[in-house]
Amino acid sequence: MTRIGLAGLLACIALAGLWACQPIWPPATPTPPATPTSPGQPTLTPAPADFLYLGVYGVAPAALPRAAAAGVRVVAMPPAELQATLAYMDAAHALGLRVRVSLSPSFLNAKEDDIAAYLGPLASHPALQLWYLPEEPKSSSDHGRWKRLYELVKKHDAGRHPIGVYLAEGATEEYFAGWTDICDLIFAGAYPEYYHIPRAALYTRVHNAGLAAQRAGKGVIAVPQFFDAEAFQGGSTAGTYAGHPDATAMRADAYTALIAGASGIDWYSLEYALPYPDMLAAWEGTIAELRTLEPALLHPLAEAPFAWRITRGPQSVPSFGRLRAPALAARAYEGGAARYLLAVNLADEELEAAFQGAPASQARLTVLFEKREIELRDGSWSDVFAPHQVHVYRLPQEQKP
Repeated sequence: MTRIGLAGLLACIALAGLWACQPIWPPATPTPPATPTSPGQPTLTPAPADFLYLGVYGVAPAALPRAAAAGVRVVAMPPAELQATLAYMDAAHALGLRVRVSLSPSFLNAKEDDIAAYLGPLASHPALQLWYLPEEPKSSSDHGRWKRLYELVKKHDAGRHPIGVYLAEGATEEYFAGWTDICDLIFAGAYPEYYHIPRAALYTRVHNAGLAAQRAGKGVIAVPQFFDAEAFQGGSTAGTYAGHPDATAMRADAYTALIAGASGIDWYSLEYALPYPDMLAAWEGTIAELRTLEPALLHPLAEAPFAWRITRGPQSVPSFGRLRAPALAARAYEGGAARYLLAVNLADEELEAAFQGAPASQARLTVLFEKREIELRDGSWSDVFAPHQVHVYRLPQEQKP
C-alpha cells in the first residue's frame, strides 16, 4: 500500500466523522458480526504455495538478509526496471526467498508488446512467487484498465503465477466482489495507528474480502501495519498520524489476519520499520510463532469442532465505519496428531469466554507460547483475554481404537 492509500477513508472521516464513514464504491451495507459461538470463517482457496505465505514489502536489496533471518518467505520492493528486478530476484533466490514482483503503474496504459517484453525474462525465474498489479484501483472507472493488465499478465505468463492487487477503498463483501475478476489474490489490510481506526478493522476487511474471494475461487493475503505512522508521513504530527503497533498489537494483527480467513500475511513495510527495534522484535517473535505452527496453519478446518461464547465483556466491537466485528474471533486448525484453536480478543477491554469441543477424555490442554495449561471439564474450559490478547490452544486428538 502506498502512503496515499485509503484516501477515500480519510476524506470520509474528515467530512462526516469516523462512525458515519462509508466505503466509496460500491455503496456499503452494514453486516452483522459473526455469532460469538461460531467462527463464521470462509473456507478460502489457499495461497498458491507449498508453505505458509509470510511476506513483507519494502525490502531493499541490502535488507534481504535481514528479511531472510526474520523468517519471511516472500519479499517485495517498488516497481523497477527489468535488469534491476532480475538482480533483486537473483539475490533473493540465493537467500531462499521468493519475490512478489510489483508492476509499474505505467503498464496500465502500456502496449502489449512492452508488457510482454518485461514479463518474459521474469516469468521463468525460480524466485517468482506472484505478480502484483499497481496500487490502488479507486472506483469503477478504473476497472477496465486493471482488468486489461490482469488478462495480459495471465496471457504472457501462461497463467503459471497468481496475480494480486491491494484494494483499499471499502470493507464490505460487495466492495471486494466487484474486483475479484482482476486478481487471483486480494490484498486487504488496515492501519489502526495511521488512520486512528479500531484494531478490529483488519478482521472486517480480511473477513469480507474472504467471503468475496470464496465465491470467486480466489484467495486473500492480509496486510497489517508495520511502520510508524509519524515516520511514514515524513515526520508530520498533524491529524491522524501517531505511533506504531506495540508487541501486543503486532501479534494480534497477525493472528487476526489468519483467523479472519487470510491464506497469508504480507507486512507493510520493512523500510519504515527498521528504525524501530521494538517493532522489529515483535515482528520477528510473531513470525517465529507462525513458523512453529505452520504444519497446522496450512490446514484450517472447514467446520470447527469447537464452540465458544463470551461470558464477560462486549459481544461485538466497532471495526470499519459502521461495520462491527465479533469481540472474540477464533479459528480451528489441524496438524499432526493435534488440533489447534487460535483465538483473539478484538476489543479494547478485557473479556472472558467459555469454550467447548475438546476430547471428553482429555484432562488438560496446552496454551502455546504462554507456558501454561488449562484444566478441562467434560471437554470445556474458560479463559480470560486481556485487550487484543491472543491465545493458541493445542489439543491432542482423541485416539481411535
